[in-house]
Amino acid sequence: MRPNSQALRSSHDTEREFGGALGALCIPISLPLTVLFLIGVSRSPEASVFQWPPPLPSTDQLWDPLAPVLLLGWIALHALLYVMPLGKVSEGLVLRDGTRLKYPINGIYITDHKTQHVWVFCFCIFTM
Repeated sequence: MRPNSQALRSSHDTEREFGGALGALCIPISLPLTVLFLIGVSRSPEASVFQWPPPLPSTDQLWDPLAPVLLLGWIALHALLYVMPLGKVSEGLVLRDGTRLKYPINGIYITDHKTQHVWVFCFCIFTM
């Protein structure tokens, strides 16, 4: 009996989503540039997409020093919540080498914990 050739395809033969490596590189670059273009166009008196180049806002209007702190804090919170020993650990599908990866199934606990953090943060910000 021949093994299923579809199951034994190497990772190099699989189709890539979003245009492969080039698409994965272009999406994070083009999306912020598109947003910046639309911000510039909407601030112009005519608000015309065909007006080129659009007037860009000053850097102090685009950048808030609290933004990277909040971003790094959000990433650190998710890293902490990932390693918290809440919930059960389930095994994934069988891999090509016969092993199974283990995944923590703690989504409801993490969602509840994160919601509590957001409420406390908002309470502290708006009561000061």
